[in-house]
Amino acid sequence: MLKLLNADVLDAEADALLLTIDGQARGLRGNVAHAFQRRWPDDYEDFETQLRFPIPLGSAVRIDADTDCRWRSIIFVDTASP
Repeated sequence: MLKLLNADVLDAEADALLLTIDGQARGLRGNVAHAFQRRWPDDYEDFETQLRFPIPLGSAVRIDADTDCRWRSIIFVDTASP
């Protein structure tokens, strides 16, 4: 079931969180990914080290979360312009 909320996505209850990144290089990320990194810096660093760059444009990588964050999976999607 799809549920739309008007709230801070980092406070939402869900099984997974989708974060947009530039898959060409480590450290380039969208606003939500940047906010996630500020709130859970150790978790973000752990997830980012598991990513293998480059990630092809439009591709997604799921990482199962075994951390303090509230989601079971984090899905990183490359949305960078070619």
